[in-house]
Amino acid sequence: MYKTMKHVIILMSIAAIIAIGMGITIINNQAWDALVDEYIADKSRQVEYFVSEQEQSLLDVIETNAVWTDLQIALDEEDDLWMEENATQYITESETMNIDLIFISNEDQSYIRSYGTDLKDVVKNSSAFKLTLEENTQNDLLVWHEGYIVLIKLVPITDNERENPEGVYGVGRTLDQTQITKMKSAIGENTIAKIDVAKSPSYQNQVSENYSIISWSKLLRYGNQNIYFNIDANVPIYQSLFVNQRKHIFIIVILLVAFVIVAELKIFRKIAKNLEVTIESVQKISNGDYKSKLKIHESKYLPEITLLSESINRLSSEIENNMEKIDNKYIQMIEIIANAMEINDSYTHQHNNLVADHALSLAKAIGFEDTDAVEVAGKLHDIGKIAIPYHILNKPGRLTNEEYEIIKKHPEEGYKIIKDTDFNQKIKDGIRYHHEWYDGTGYPLQLKGDAIPLIAQIIAIADVFDALTSDRPYRDGMSKKAAIEILIKGRGTQFNPELVQVFITLVLIM
Repeated sequence: MYKTMKHVIILMSIAAIIAIGMGITIINNQAWDALVDEYIADKSRQVEYFVSEQEQSLLDVIETNAVWTDLQIALDEEDDLWMEENATQYITESETMNIDLIFISNEDQSYIRSYGTDLKDVVKNSSAFKLTLEENTQNDLLVWHEGYIVLIKLVPITDNERENPEGVYGVGRTLDQTQITKMKSAIGENTIAKIDVAKSPSYQNQVSENYSIISWSKLLRYGNQNIYFNIDANVPIYQSLFVNQRKHIFIIVILLVAFVIVAELKIFRKIAKNLEVTIESVQKISNGDYKSKLKIHESKYLPEITLLSESINRLSSEIENNMEKIDNKYIQMIEIIANAMEINDSYTHQHNNLVADHALSLAKAIGFEDTDAVEVAGKLHDIGKIAIPYHILNKPGRLTNEEYEIIKKHPEEGYKIIKDTDFNQKIKDGIRYHHEWYDGTGYPLQLKGDAIPLIAQIIAIADVFDALTSDRPYRDGMSKKAAIEILIKGRGTQFNPELVQVFITLVLIM
């Protein structure tokens, strides 16, 4: 009996290894395909966004210059000097605007000027130019020039009231190597190996190899023409994730199955012996020896089951302990990520801990139930600053509008980091909404009043108070009194007035 059971166990184990191996391979390949699809979709969206940003900057120049009564007057008078100084040549010469072409024409085309890249004849003979003149509508034109594409927007010139269209104003930008480099940086310069802008696709379908090389062609349409962005990406971390992970899983499965085989053989050997004793007892009873009773509780079979049960209980306890350790390690990992922000901002680590302390005190004072969530959210509220460039995060002077908009992204960036974790929703809300204002003028979603989660209202007060009272490299911290005055001014606008009153009481007794 034992030999038969041994052969069955070995055959079943081999079959299990084969089945698990095939399953792992299939799941691994499916996961890779899904990851490649998501990666390409994400990077393609970033390409679209980059091009749309280029278009928007062209529209900004158009909005400033093409809706202008003075320009119409200068165009009628063919006043070259005025137009060069106010609406044409100075723009192409500006290093900040990064405009490569300005085109202007009056209604009857008797006066046409082009500044920057010389594409006057190309624009003049284009269908987009004719449509703009005839239908007084905005039109897009794509021109290939010296191996690069030039994005051009053409609009009718109107007066200050956007009426009486007369003539055409055009703005263009070349997507040269400098712009392509900016695009690579915007969508991931550490992984994007090459971007080639062409009239035709290099790849009919997406291509991937070695679990790290990903290539595809992204189609965009501008005006009446197609643009193909042929992209080669190298993501070596994916190879580590998929290839090495599969190897490790195979090794673990083989070792686990080998362990199970040995353990099962030992267990079945004991079970076989107990079965033999049981069979002997049954035979004695069948032969008429009624005094020989089958007392299962006194046999050696039940102690084995008891031992197995105890082993399972011990295993369950070990798993529970290990799960608790994993949870603790997970929290430690997130804290390590939060502490990693100190690399970008030496102030952030101490600030996080102080915000957590202040927020915890306020939460306890108002009877907030989940104080653990307040403490964790306080420590991690600025985790999104990992995504903010160092030169902006630690800029000593006043931020530009563009830099401030980048800073304002850190709550959403922080939320992206933890949204798929097991943290409860209160922690996620505290991180995402701690810059919302009570009057609805905050960010990122302009929530107002009680629509702002209470945990975020608590952290908002603690965050501002510590920011005001902490020393920074470029200024000394305020006194508590001065900070309290600012909190008082922010009641009902930036902060929940009731929470401010409670917090001030706490500060006064610190």
